[in-house]
Amino acid sequence: MKTPRLLATLLLGLFVACTPPPVDDPVTPPDVEDPENPGTTDEVVEFRSVEAEATALTLDFSDEATIYLRIDHPHSVVTPEAFALVGEKDDNCPETLRLRKVEESETAGRWRLFVADTFVADEFAERVRVKVSAEGKSLYTEPIAILSRGMDFTLKSISFLREDNPSLTNDVTMVYEATTTTFRGATELPLQDMNLIPRFECNATVKVGGEVIESGISKVNFSTPVEFVVDYEAGTKTYTVALANFTGLPIVSIFTDDRGPVTSKEVWKSATITIDGAGKFDDLAETVVNIRGRGNTTWGWPKKPYALKFESKTEVLGMPKHKRWVLLANAMDKSMIRNRLAFRVSQQTSLAWTPRNEYAEFFLNGRHMGTYLVTEHIRVDKNRVNITEMEPSDNSGEAITGGYLFELDFHFDNEKQWRTPRNLPFAIKSPDEEDLTNEQFAWAQNYINNLEALIHTKEYLDPETGYMNYVDRQSFVDYWLVFELCLNHEIGNPGSVYMHKDRGGKLTAGPIWDFDWGTFSYNVSTWAPQRLYLQGTLWYGRMFGDPEFKALAKERWTEIYPKLLALESFVDEQIAYLATSAERNFAMWDPMDTGGVNGDERLPYAEAAARVKSIFFERVEDINHIFTTSW
Repeated sequence: MKTPRLLATLLLGLFVACTPPPVDDPVTPPDVEDPENPGTTDEVVEFRSVEAEATALTLDFSDEATIYLRIDHPHSVVTPEAFALVGEKDDNCPETLRLRKVEESETAGRWRLFVADTFVADEFAERVRVKVSAEGKSLYTEPIAILSRGMDFTLKSISFLREDNPSLTNDVTMVYEATTTTFRGATELPLQDMNLIPRFECNATVKVGGEVIESGISKVNFSTPVEFVVDYEAGTKTYTVALANFTGLPIVSIFTDDRGPVTSKEVWKSATITIDGAGKFDDLAETVVNIRGRGNTTWGWPKKPYALKFESKTEVLGMPKHKRWVLLANAMDKSMIRNRLAFRVSQQTSLAWTPRNEYAEFFLNGRHMGTYLVTEHIRVDKNRVNITEMEPSDNSGEAITGGYLFELDFHFDNEKQWRTPRNLPFAIKSPDEEDLTNEQFAWAQNYINNLEALIHTKEYLDPETGYMNYVDRQSFVDYWLVFELCLNHEIGNPGSVYMHKDRGGKLTAGPIWDFDWGTFSYNVSTWAPQRLYLQGTLWYGRMFGDPEFKALAKERWTEIYPKLLALESFVDEQIAYLATSAERNFAMWDPMDTGGVNGDERLPYAEAAARVKSIFFERVEDINHIFTTSW
């Protein structure tokens, strides 16, 4: 320690104390039982019950530091007088610091402690604890390192320079986020190798993984966030350095063999693919893949969707192995979360399978194409639509009864399709066109047509012969609920509506698909606010005439309502996760090129995403009100 300052020493006796000024009835700390171990009592609660939010602080220009403390224990009914500033190893007051003031914050169980310099030393690095005494028990924090203003051992800055890292296209200066003690930044273009040399400014030793690193010399792997530990006399400070590779999303890179564009929805083009999982998923080394365009209206827009087909089943971004995948462009969705949120809503129901999906940056022949949603293609498979895969020989008996995957779509552009007597456009998606026999097609067509006819007879509710013997009612309830919640009127067109039937089983609704057109908005569904508006679509007008079906809908709502409310944190996480990516995406693509159906295309990304969130949770409460008051 330095020589005490004379004036400060003379004043010390007037105000230095370990605790704030006493009150009329102070809480008396319990007696110490063991003189060998001061700071323990008969009933010492585990110190984890009292936790300081920071383990290292530096006095500010007013020569004070603020300790934020959280108390998590059923006996922690305390007042400001219960707090004391004590040494690291005993209950003695530190000479260099005093506890000037204690107050409870706006958050229950969170306290602010103002610690002031006593001016007995010019410079110091003091390790202290906070002791809380109440109801005959004492709680202690872990040691907190507090430094005088002249001893600043903070990590002041971090950057990555091109002169140190030739793979960079520009210097990267990291931005400090004080609330999370995190330095954040991103590379201008994707890097193949995230082993980089950082430049940093710090007056103490810096370690990564226990090893000392040197500014401008040491190479560190930044493929995932890295902890920089500043090691100094009084303790350590830990910072997180999060350098995003490009936007921080995984990166899917495809090169066609001829380096030419993908121009066809029908013809597969040979290519190779690599995937950088961004530290969130396993990388995919260069692999042969085939790519073609997909979609109906969406294929005509500037930002195009694509279909992928691997030569063998391949895991992609942590999703189960399969040959077939889809790159959804979300071209018309300024929020970029519509499909993702709809899929998550579906996963809260009892629908057997919902396509898994993950965001990624997509590069085609070295050109950045924007933000895409890598999604499982709707296919019959044990990990997808889990029904029997039929053989061409399955033409009679029980074998011919399934499994079938149906799509209802007003575009009517499938090979194996028909219109029912009530003009519903059905197509068979599985078995595949080349494998579907005439016998199977005829059987499936008759099954659907006969079921539709039954649903519209007076006897459709007969327990022995009625429609419930041929339809999985719960799946149809949940399927309808997803469309109502997401404001997807496409079930009424119908478009991208799926059903399936396993061998010997009932017709089952699902999976959901295509939830970016007009969803989470009242622009298209202008008659939807505060009401259910899809009860008359498909066969639902008749189904809701079934008291048991209607009761099942209310029962299912009671079960999923809490799950829907819990999605708020998920939505917030997705919005934040996409922020950087959205900026780059919309610098290239204008959602107004798709017609401006959703109504948020001209809004900034954050506002568009917030609008989707607001409408969704408003819709949840509207439907809940209907089910609990008038159903």
